[in-house]
Amino acid sequence: MLMEALRHALIRCPPPLKAMGVLYDLLALESRYRRCRAAWEPHLQQARAGMLDLLGSQTGRGSIAVLGSGLLLDIPLDELCRRFDRVVLVDLFHMPAVRRRCASLPGVELVETDLTGVMVHWGTVQSGQELPVPVPGLPQADAVISANILSQLSFRLAGHAFATGLWTPDALACWECALKQAHVDALSRHQGGPAILLTDHTRILRSIVSGEDLTRSPLLSGVVLPEAVCQRTWAWTIAPAPEESRRHDVVHQVCIGRVDAAPPPPVQDSGVAASVQTR
Repeated sequence: MLMEALRHALIRCPPPLKAMGVLYDLLALESRYRRCRAAWEPHLQQARAGMLDLLGSQTGRGSIAVLGSGLLLDIPLDELCRRFDRVVLVDLFHMPAVRRRCASLPGVELVETDLTGVMVHWGTVQSGQELPVPVPGLPQADAVISANILSQLSFRLAGHAFATGLWTPDALACWECALKQAHVDALSRHQGGPAILLTDHTRILRSIVSGEDLTRSPLLSGVVLPEAVCQRTWAWTIAPAPEESRRHDVVHQVCIGRVDAAPPPPVQDSGVAASVQTR
């Protein structure tokens, strides 16, 4: 904790993002990955392989944008650089380690932006005037990957909106759903190449004694996903005991698929049933 606090103070990050907790979340993610690396590795391998499989023969000249590139843990960056002339990594903030790694990779661009399009209007939230309509923007690219960011898009935003005391839980829940649905819909409208969505959708507390699921909570409540996204699913043990509890693991159900007009890939299911709304 002391080292995280020191790094939080020393890393240069835009003050509004620091105040919102963006840097804190990235530092916490780094620490959890170090503690849970063995439990995470099967998920990370599935994610990287799924992205490359769904890209198929897409290669040669062209560009790809990765939305929510984060710490690059689940991104097959080296292979993407071999397949594409230009790789655009998009997130709110890029950590120093990410910048160092990308500095030696030709064709990699780092873009820092708000993928929801609402932060520029944040003053209206704090004043209680309105919850801004999401206007998601996708970078110009031949292919797009949304890299496990969907369930987290509204996390900090909704938390800070709730803290103002000016918005009801129901209003915020509807707004969160709209933010996430707008992201999915923007991906669905992408033209010219694959648009791939990787997302977790259900949080499970699983007993380490009986193996039974104690609770199941949706992470995308009200969001409708294209059916093709749910063709390939697996379980991610995001917090193995005793990370959050000595009695249970925290498991997220994950799915990946193309959300553009391409036909769905063959079903590949690791035994975890999807429980999301599809169309």
